[in-house]
Amino acid sequence: MSYLPGLRQRTRTITLRVDKATLQTTCEIARLDQVLERWTGLPPGESAGASPTPALLVDRLLALAAHLLRAARAPVFEAGLVVRIVPGENDMFEVVARVPVVDPLPPAQRNSAYKLAIRILQAGLEPAAAERDHESLQKSIHDGFIEPVRSTMSEGGKSSIGLLWAAYDADIPFLHLGASRYCLGWGARAMRLHRSNVSTDSHLGASAAQRKSLTTQILRQVGIPVPLNHLVLDEQQAAEAARAIGWPVVVKPNDRDRGEGVTTGIGDETTLAAAFEAANRLSRRVLVEAQAPGICHRVLVGFGSVLFAVTRFPRRIQGDGTSTVQELITLANHQASLKPLWERSNVPQIDKVAEAELSRQGLTVESVPTEGRWVYLRPRESTEWGGESGNVTDHLHPDNAAICVRAARQMGLDIAGVDLMTDDASIPWHENSAVIIEVNSAPFVSGGPRTRALLRKMFETVLPHAGRIPVHAILGGGSAWKRAEKIRAEAAASNERCYITDHDRTVGPDRTELVLTARGLYARCTALLLDPDVDRIVLVVSNEELLRTGSPVDRFTTVEDHSGRQRNKADLDTNVIRRLKELLEPMLEANAADTANAR
Repeated sequence: MSYLPGLRQRTRTITLRVDKATLQTTCEIARLDQVLERWTGLPPGESAGASPTPALLVDRLLALAAHLLRAARAPVFEAGLVVRIVPGENDMFEVVARVPVVDPLPPAQRNSAYKLAIRILQAGLEPAAAERDHESLQKSIHDGFIEPVRSTMSEGGKSSIGLLWAAYDADIPFLHLGASRYCLGWGARAMRLHRSNVSTDSHLGASAAQRKSLTTQILRQVGIPVPLNHLVLDEQQAAEAARAIGWPVVVKPNDRDRGEGVTTGIGDETTLAAAFEAANRLSRRVLVEAQAPGICHRVLVGFGSVLFAVTRFPRRIQGDGTSTVQELITLANHQASLKPLWERSNVPQIDKVAEAELSRQGLTVESVPTEGRWVYLRPRESTEWGGESGNVTDHLHPDNAAICVRAARQMGLDIAGVDLMTDDASIPWHENSAVIIEVNSAPFVSGGPRTRALLRKMFETVLPHAGRIPVHAILGGGSAWKRAEKIRAEAAASNERCYITDHDRTVGPDRTELVLTARGLYARCTALLLDPDVDRIVLVVSNEELLRTGSPVDRFTTVEDHSGRQRNKADLDTNVIRRLKELLEPMLEANAADTANAR
């Protein structure tokens, strides 16, 4: 694994075999792009009007593989670079490319992305590709690749990919620690991430947020508006709590997320008993809570500021004045089918839950809703049933934003999803009896462009310098160590903790050796990048290792050649120095900035 000039993700070399007929096609690139977008959602390339060439087709191949990996929630934000394309045996081309490392996927799953991309590319070049049944193809991709890879990536949750992509947009490097835990940035400027939990979140606050009754108790004590509720253990206690609170009530498991086991709008003891049983199957402790009026608004708080606020509507369809409810559902499902299978959020078909909700609205499947009327097919939004979001960030009253930020702070969470129940987010909470019903640790964060832009601004604020610490490379032997010591001394004068390492030895800011199990310059540098006590790193490059492993970082503050200052047998020869400089100098910060601007 290593970095290449112009790339900001670690890469590895892969070799692909592609038949000559594929790479020597005369198919128009624009037509191919249309087919790939319909089949997989891959956006057209910048050179859609160009004539097909092997290099251009391989670029599409790498872009498609990266797109499929992202769809499966793997953090791959660069397609990679083609190293060479050479004719091979048996009418095949051998393609050698440097592609992003895919953590934590095993090599077999990583390689399957590129094999699948080859098959899709070949199918897309067929004359009748545009007429092909894309549903069966998408099901094959979904079942054979997307779902197995998502299963591997599941510990990272849906939010990791969006946050990592925002970090990438902000030029923040990241390293996989294991089990979908990531380190954003380097050394003392780094932050740890798992799903949307960050290392600065309070463990006590995160665990408290898992218990809804405890969350409301904490918030109530500091004067934050929360609904009245009671924790119960059996149906009798639930009935007593509901009578004390007053109908209608909400029943929910005390320690589950994603809307699991929640029943709203309970107005009698018979419905209450069924709701208690549903919640009790998921949790021993059940919460009976006063139902707050209004709609649930999810307010995402990030490091003391509201990033965005959305309304959370149940699954719904909108009337057009001429179509029945059944016809509207059919149309909505058809529109959803135009997206790739793994990106769809289908409108549910009519079932008992939908029939009950329609009846509550005075409708049946044969009713024709007036134009513009929203028809709800579920009583509430949940992970199980899905739903929709409407952006209300610009309409959120400053007092509502402030109370949500305060709630997150009271729970000790730097990233939190605060659920505010209100009729109108533009009215202050203290004027319309709005309440906070939950504060969620590790809230869902989408990976859409608008959300990524907001998260990028957040990261740029909380991780200055893109989370990067200065990293110097000095080529040579004994004289290189002397130069490294001078940098360490200059750093110490500024109260910076500077570490020096070569291939065999690592020295701390007080010149004491840091004993590591890591072997080699690449591994030792990586160990320092992950150490929160490191403010600056100096690499003394005294052998050829990096020519084999590649660079451990994508950016250097300085690259200096001290190999000829004190010539001896242990020093590097001029040819090795030249090759090392060719590898490292393009990664100088100034050159990297030029490369980023060119992109």
